[in-house]
Amino acid sequence: MISVDNPNYQETLDLLTGRKHLSPMYAELKNWLMSEFRITAYNFEFREMTWAQAPARYRLMLLLSSKSDYDSMFDGGNYSADKQTAIAGKVYVLAEKYREPNLERYENVFVAYCDFSKEIRVDYNNRAYNQLKDKLKEKYRRDSVWDIFTLFSSLTVFYQTDADVRLNQDKGVSKQIKDEYYDTLHRLDEFHVFTYENFDVTFDSKENLDQHYEGNLYYYFK
Repeated sequence: MISVDNPNYQETLDLLTGRKHLSPMYAELKNWLMSEFRITAYNFEFREMTWAQAPARYRLMLLLSSKSDYDSMFDGGNYSADKQTAIAGKVYVLAEKYREPNLERYENVFVAYCDFSKEIRVDYNNRAYNQLKDKLKEKYRRDSVWDIFTLFSSLTVFYQTDADVRLNQDKGVSKQIKDEYYDTLHRLDEFHVFTYENFDVTFDSKENLDQHYEGNLYYYFK
């Protein structure tokens, strides 16, 4: 994952909005990736792997547009070695073409991938959560909401008891909570990475947490 505080995260958002542009070398690499593998790379992170030994001392991270693009770069449970080799070779050719300094850095580059849409989803969900958590807890306390938590791009709402979960599902309270949360999420979602259907909200109970997870959220979300 890329931290929201990582400069590459904000740079990638700037690229998506047109406030910045890829360098000619990476713009050509982006076009080649689309032609060769039908994937969209939003941005690239090239850095030294100080912990690595030869031959691969530098890593090129491709920040891809979607989970489907990301998944397509695997062969079974591992990165496709053929695709990594092809991309690394193209990177070296382009670095030579554009006269990149210290050309030896681009020899045997290790190619890796990131689903950038996931990074955006986590960011927007955290923003919505910080805006709404206390308001929703206070508003729905009368409906036995105990607490609300976020994990990556999902939301979990805990009622007090299992009976409360069933009652509030039947009364429409759970849908109302999701609707209110999604309204804020949708306003924040500049790049439309969320839909109502793919926004995952779980309604559970403190009773279940206590009985089956020793009241421990770490065990629950593990």
